[in-house]
Amino acid sequence: MNRDRKIALSEELIQQAEKAKEKILADMISEQEQRLSPTQFKTAQTGILPRLAWYLALTEHGASSEEALKQIWEDLIGSVGAKKRFASFCGSIPGGFSLFRKIFYQALQSDLWDNQFYQNDSQGLCFHTTRCLYKDLADYYHCPEVAVLFCKVDHVMFDNLKHIRFERSQTLGEGGSLCDFHYYKQ
Repeated sequence: MNRDRKIALSEELIQQAEKAKEKILADMISEQEQRLSPTQFKTAQTGILPRLAWYLALTEHGASSEEALKQIWEDLIGSVGAKKRFASFCGSIPGGFSLFRKIFYQALQSDLWDNQFYQNDSQGLCFHTTRCLYKDLADYYHCPEVAVLFCKVDHVMFDNLKHIRFERSQTLGEGGSLCDFHYYKQ
């Protein structure tokens, strides 16, 4: 965690929570290594569990849920740089949607999600997600409020692209029955 991004929490609380996070994270990693596929485990270990452990450590050491969620949000925003740059690149060049669609479709074939694609052509990439590892792990560790942030970071990456329009009306993490992803060429 980057100290200068800590929001309105005492230095003592941060130090205690950072120590606790390491233990919580080690326990989570040990537990999930047995439960998850190698692909799922790699993503969980690098992108999901550290944030869940940080949230739990913060709240266990006196941070409010709101304060802890602010910390997680700042961390998420700081971590999406490469993905945002790729989306921005694809969204800024003529023909970029085709490149985006091909690479993104391939990435979505992993077992991190259960996706049903109903459009994958030159005009759009649209699909429903009915299971998501991010949501599953947040629920497993009794912090579904963190899943909402994982969902919201998509808007940071995909909103306001010149040649790609991103739409979504619901997510599993926000209580929907599915995530309805729509990426359209524009």
